[in-house]
Amino acid sequence: MTAQKGKGGADELKRLGWQGIRLTIPADWELVSTQGSYESGYLALADAETIRLQMRWGSVRGKADPSEAAARHIRRLQKQARKAGTHVTFDTNLKLASLREKQIECYEWTGDSRGTAMVSRCEECNRIVHIVLFAGAERSLRKLARTVFSSLRDHCEGDAVLWKFYDVEFCSPTNMPLHRQDLKTGCIRMLFKKKRRELEFVRASVAQVLLARKSLREWFKDFYGPEFKRWHFDMSETQLKGHSGLRLEGRPWLLANPGRLIGRSRELRIACWHCTESNRLFVVRHCAPDGAAEVFERAVESLKCCQQN
Repeated sequence: MTAQKGKGGADELKRLGWQGIRLTIPADWELVSTQGSYESGYLALADAETIRLQMRWGSVRGKADPSEAAARHIRRLQKQARKAGTHVTFDTNLKLASLREKQIECYEWTGDSRGTAMVSRCEECNRIVHIVLFAGAERSLRKLARTVFSSLRDHCEGDAVLWKFYDVEFCSPTNMPLHRQDLKTGCIRMLFKKKRRELEFVRASVAQVLLARKSLREWFKDFYGPEFKRWHFDMSETQLKGHSGLRLEGRPWLLANPGRLIGRSRELRIACWHCTESNRLFVVRHCAPDGAAEVFERAVESLKCCQQN
């Protein structure tokens, strides 16, 4: 999803997707911190100046009242204000959003700084999401809060999880949790894993520099290096999403995978392409005992590389 104008010509907006949660946020807010898993976790977004949004989520059993989570946060803020010798005021029971099949509690505080928050509990998935927006003491956040809070979607619809952060966008299967993330400036790698199944998405920046003295095939082999030494694979040049690319299919050598003798050999599928429009390299790697070609093809299709795809 590309950035869009907010209501009344407000700042540009974009969509965030992380661990099954989707939000509409200002286009200049970027992910700066993440912790946890699908079951429970935390993330923070910031603009060029400071942290603008913090979000925590978790799953609960039975009935859980969002007002209790709001009250606990308010007590923490009051305690912090007393220690700092400052004054803070609160407005509670604010009507800043209406979300289907969700219980919500919205509140705001004003002191040395101002914050506006919403706690949501989903009656369908039993997920509690606590979103806090921050601003200077002189600035009201209620208009922006209505946009952000009303956009909350807190669980997956269908069998895919949308991941959308920075300018990366792809979908992973709901039954493959995030195993490892590497969010470096020049290279983003997201690995999803369940038992012997793996699915990896890679985006490498400044492709023009990376390919200045080597071909795409050479870069690919250097990038994975020793990881493929025990694999026998076939690589072919092809077009992927309208760009020059590679497709790879392989199996491990017999000594590296004795299970191959009883029909349980893992199958490796990889797609790699150079998007000239975005000046980036993209890789989707899938490895599974039964191949699951349809999972791999859906993953390739979901990975967005430029405006045309």
